[in-house]
Order: sequence, then structure tokens, then C-alpha cells
Amino acid sequence: MQPIVTLTSNFSQRDFYIAKWKGLLLSDVPSVRIVDISHQFLDDELMLSVFALKQSYIAFPPHTIHLVACNLFYTTHPELLVFEFNKHYFVMPNNGVATMLTDGLSPEAFLVPTLPDTPIHRHYLQIYTQVAMHLIEKKALNQIGTQLPVITKKILPQAHYSNNVLIGQVMYIDAYGNCVTNISEELYVQACNGRAFKLMPKESLSEGNTISRTYMEIESGKKINFFNSLGLLQISIVHSSAAKLLNYKCGSEVNIRFINS
Repeated sequence: MQPIVTLTSNFSQRDFYIAKWKGLLLSDVPSVRIVDISHQFLDDELMLSVFALKQSYIAFPPHTIHLVACNLFYTTHPELLVFEFNKHYFVMPNNGVATMLTDGLSPEAFLVPTLPDTPIHRHYLQIYTQVAMHLIEKKALNQIGTQLPVITKKILPQAHYSNNVLIGQVMYIDAYGNCVTNISEELYVQACNGRAFKLMPKESLSEGNTISRTYMEIESGKKINFFNSLGLLQISIVHSSAAKLLNYKCGSEVNIRFINS
């Protein structure tokens, strides 16, 4: 099977960096299959990049190599990690992305060596490419880097239930302005128990206080809530942008207040 390498970054398709990255990979391993996950989000939209990677990587075959360059220059001396998780390999900055991806678990991570007298921004694409080549050659992680006992830890927001309110956040906004939350269908069913609810703070939009089964149950221009293919609550406006019209941003709080009869 041909080796598969995915790319996730903040580099944008506008510039030449992604093309150069792919050229370096193809020069070292001509048989490699390269797949783009996302390059459009900015450094301060780290949660969006992580969400896209988290929902995508698991669909790839085991042993796929995922190169992640999101918020790469988070400090003057950034570190690069390589680790295995869920039978996939990841190379990414030591900036908290690893534990955001793994739901707080700290994987056994190894520090990738860099040139000591050269700033990493001068050769980071070459480093990523070299690590990918080592992984394709099936080198052990401890042959690629030095084990780190502690890595930077960050965790994505988790939805929770308290005092008749299910509290979540908008985790992702797609190109159509659909807002994907971290409220799972399983958590909603446990909290709901057949009760009616109001979606706060947008409760004045009465047509949005129901859960629909499909996107097309609601007429054009109306707000709709439904559980999407990820099993997560999605807030949309049919044929329009919920993010713009409801002023939702990544990280915006979404509260479902259940009404006791």
C-alpha cells in the first residue's frame, strides 16, 4: 500500500508554502499519497483546525501520517512532537494541539531534533518532511526523537449538564455558516428526558426550539437544529448563514434550557 500523508496547516492556499511542502515530500518519497485536510484557518482559530483534523483523521487507514503545522510559531523556540495515537502517526507543534486532539490524554511523545544554530522557521518544512520519511521507513519513534516526559496540555471545551441546562459551545463553523456544537445526541437524550426546551440566548426564535430530523424539514430562511452526521447538534438557517445571522462565533456558548412541566 502506498504511504499516505495528510497536511493540516494555517498556511492558506493563496501562497506557495503548501506546494513547496508537497514538492519536498514527493521528492523524498515519489510514491506518497498526499491529502489536504485544511489550510484555511488562522493561528487564532486553532480550535477550528483541531476540530477538522479530529473529525477527519479517523477515516484514514491505520498508520497514516498526519503532519500538522497549526500555530507553529507559538513561541520564539517552538518544539515539534511526533507520536502515535489510535494507530495513526502525528507530527505537530508542542502547543497543546496534541491533547486537544486526544481529549486530554497525553500520548507518549518524542521531541523532534532541529538544527541548534538555525531558527526553525528557516527549515520547518524540511523537518516535517524528514520525519515523515522516517515514519514511512518504519523507524521507531525513539529513533526519530527524544521522549518528552511532559507536553503542553490544552483541552477542547466539553458540553455538560447542570440545573436543567445543557451547556455547550460552537466548535466549528463550516463554509455555509452552519454552526456545529459539542453537544452530542447521547448527552442531549440523557438530559432531555422528553421535556421541551429553549435554545438560549436565541429563545425569541421560537421556530428554533425543536430538534428536526433532517435539514429540509424547515422552510427556507428559518432556523433549524438537528444532529448531524457526527452525532453533534448543528444550528443552521436553511439556505443562509446561521453564524452571520445569529452572530455565532467559534467558542460561542450554546445553552439548552429544559422546561419542567
